[in-house]
Amino acid sequence: MAANLVSRGHILGRVVMAYELTDSRDFTEGREFKFMASVTRHSIRHYEIDSRGELMLRLAVGIGYENDFLRDVIVNVSKEHDDVPNRPEGVGEDVVELMIQLMTLSLLKEHDGRLAGIVEWEAILDAPLEGRNYLRGEVGFRGGLASAG
Repeated sequence: MAANLVSRGHILGRVVMAYELTDSRDFTEGREFKFMASVTRHSIRHYEIDSRGELMLRLAVGIGYENDFLRDVIVNVSKEHDDVPNRPEGVGEDVVELMIQLMTLSLLKEHDGRLAGIVEWEAILDAPLEGRNYLRGEVGFRGGLASAG
């Protein structure tokens, strides 16, 4: 299966890499993606988030377009490693949120200049992941950096 490195960074002291599984584009895996009414077309992409060479998360991402502009991003998240906590721990940064933002950064760079105003996003968590109702909102470039919230 072909995989392209789309983003990398440091998350909580670990090197983390996001790979797109290019052979799986537009394969829904039986998931339903409910896009905003303004979305005129969409694509589905699959990503693996690795840390230290070990698979941490799988992401099935629905990307909705309003004409040619990015409008809606739906991220289905599956836990693949015991190092990923099921629930957010304490008051610090959430590793799941940071890993999703790593992938989101690559999407924003790819669509730079082609955003339909405010781009909405939401994460849908597969069990056993839970307790992260804040994984939704607007996504965009603020001060030159990608942010979600």
